[in-house]
Amino acid sequence: MLDRCTTSPWSNNLRIVSKLFLYHNNLLLHITKNAIIISLKINQNKMLYLLIIPVLLALVLMNYYNKFSTLRVQIKASIQEIGNQLKRQANLIPNLVDSVKGFMKHEKGIFEELTSARKMVQDAISSNDPKMIDKAQAGIDKALSSLRVVVESNLKSNHLV
Repeated sequence: MLDRCTTSPWSNNLRIVSKLFLYHNNLLLHITKNAIIISLKINQNKMLYLLIIPVLLALVLMNYYNKFSTLRVQIKASIQEIGNQLKRQANLIPNLVDSVKGFMKHEKGIFEELTSARKMVQDAISSNDPKMIDKAQAGIDKALSSLRVVVESNLKSNHLV
């Protein structure tokens, strides 16, 4: 009777079903195991990203900090250079004042001579005396000889006095 049960059509179906069930369970177990491994790998990748992102952020922040530090030093150096140039210009002001005073004395003398020569010409013309006219002409020649006109067509601001 046992032989019969084992050879019955039901028993074959039962064996097939049990094999399918075991295969299905093994397949589910394998799939579940692979899913857990994949999720662990994904979690490891996420953890890796969570570690890489702050490190990259720290590197970027350090780079910006270095750039700003460099710019701060360059700005301080530029300000000091401006101060040095202003100090040098301030030291040159007395020389410029002396030069202008010298030119003013020279121009004052020329303008006084021209004014006196012009007055002599007006007096000579009003008197109609030829000797006074010759004397006035000599005075104008003398005043104009000390007057020198220099014309510079290519005048630049950095070449001024």
